[in-house]
Parts: sequence; C-alpha cells; structure tokens
Amino acid sequence: MIGLHVNFNDTGVASFCDCFGHSVIVQSVAEAMNSNRIEPGTVTQDVGSFHCRWEFLVWRRIHLDSARNLLSPWRYIGATRTLLYSAVMSILLRTIEFLGLGYWLGSDVFLSFVVAPGAFSVLASRDQAGAIVGYSLTRMHRMGIACGVVILLVRVLRTRSLAALLAPAALCVMLMILLTVISQAAVSPRMAGLRVQMGSIEATAAGSPLLAEFARLHMVSVGLESGVLLAGMAAMFWVVKEAGGVR
Repeated sequence: MIGLHVNFNDTGVASFCDCFGHSVIVQSVAEAMNSNRIEPGTVTQDVGSFHCRWEFLVWRRIHLDSARNLLSPWRYIGATRTLLYSAVMSILLRTIEFLGLGYWLGSDVFLSFVVAPGAFSVLASRDQAGAIVGYSLTRMHRMGIACGVVILLVRVLRTRSLAALLAPAALCVMLMILLTVISQAAVSPRMAGLRVQMGSIEATAAGSPLLAEFARLHMVSVGLESGVLLAGMAAMFWVVKEAGGVR
C-alpha cells in the first residue's frame, strides 16, 4: 500500500505526485487503477475543499504474466538459443573440435607407430600380433568415425550454417571418415576372411595366392590409414587457422 495525491484540473487529467514530489501525468484515474505499473496503494483525491480517501487493491497482472512466461517452453528455448550462441559456448564447441580431431590423430599415430610394431616385436606368434592389431584397428575405426561425426555437428552448431561443411577443415574430416569407412567396411573384413581361410599366416606357403592377396590388402590398409593421417594433419592446420581468425 502506498499513498498518492491526485489533483484534477479542468480537462479531467489527473496529476499523481509521489512522496518525492515528482509528477506523473496520466489520462484518468481509471487508467491509473488498471495500469500494470501501479502497485496496491492508497489514493487521496483532492477536489476543492472536499477530501475523499479511497483505498483500493490493484491486481498486479504483470506478476501473472511473469508466471506464465516462466511456464512457457518458448522462454527456455530462447534461453537455450542464447546460451548456445554465446561467446563461452562458441569457445566450448571449438574446444570439442580440437579434442575430437586430436583424439583421432593421436590414436592413429599410436596404433601405427607403437601398437603394431610393438605387437610384432614382442609377441612370438605373428598370428597373435595380427589379431591384436586387427582388434585395435577396428576399435580405432569406430572411434574415429564417431569423432568425425561429432566434429562436423559441432561445426554446424558453432557457425549456425551448413556452409561450414564446405570449409577446408570440414572437407578434410569428411575425407578422413570416407577413408576410414572404406578400410573398415571393405578391406578389414576381407583380410579377416583370408586369415580364417589360411588358418595361420606363418604356416602358409610363400607362394600361396591367399597370402599374396592378404599382403595386397595389407598394403591397401596401410595406404588408407596414411591418407587418414595426412588428411587429419591438414584438418588440424585449417582448424588452427580458423581459430586465429574472427570465426
């Protein structure tokens, strides 16, 4: 409840004076009572020597509107949109790009230069070493494809445009995914089938056509993995270059 003094002039326009002496001109007392900006209060009307004190409660519809806004799903959709396209979220999405590409490149380098040579050097059986490398290669392929898809989705979210998929970094990631899918879907299953047919690579004669085909597919697999590694390095270059620019 607050006190307001209302003075009427000849034109019927009321002047409301608050406790600080400032005046607010409104069209009529009725509009003032129905206004969302006036809280419950007490109005004293002064007309000549007649003083009449009115007490009234004004329903604060603005509070009801605020409650409806809190329950509205569009409010949270708008807040999510604002958060998604904020500067902090842009940095976070770019960080996910770097991490995804770094994980993929790191796993490829580790498998090619650590796991594979180490398995064939430490294990006494080449069949066991080949099985370990084949198992690791399959897991790396799946992880790489998942990382590639996440990288592309994050780029679209960060830039808010599908045109981001035509950038050099995105094209390099797409090439990495394509080469990985070819290796996993076309080359690895054929090599596994040949390994089953031969039973043991070590026990297979050097002139066996199965062994020759296996060696050829192995070279194809190495070439595909090398292409993925080179494309990943190129993608990292472009991602770093983009980070140095505006966006």
